[in-house]
Amino acid sequence: LGSGFIVNAEGIVYTNAHVVENASEIEVTLNDGNTYAADLIGVDKLSDVAVLDIEGGDFPYAELGDSDDILVGEWVIAIGNPFGLFDICDFHAGFCCARKGVWPNGDSSTRRSERLQKFPSV
Repeated sequence: LGSGFIVNAEGIVYTNAHVVENASEIEVTLNDGNTYAADLIGVDKLSDVAVLDIEGGDFPYAELGDSDDILVGEWVIAIGNPFGLFDICDFHAGFCCARKGVWPNGDSSTRRSERLQKFPSV
């Protein structure tokens, strides 16, 4: 189980890579109870992001902002539903504390990146 969000009316979904990492089949259930088979479009393990595609159209979706417009010190939120409970969700609020940084690669090396860092961490 994991959470994610639809980013366009055609059914592109962003979720965490660790959620779909070993999945042989992926299904997306919306809060109206409808379930859709999903195709895995791509994964970035380093940022823990996966992109899915669900069949259909005219889906409600979250409009994304432009990360180039955020300033250090502005409020940011993270919302999720990792346990599949539609009547509750996790909500984390904090502020953007960095726009660039040195991030671990998952081994002993690091790399510079343009990621946003949120405090407190999720």
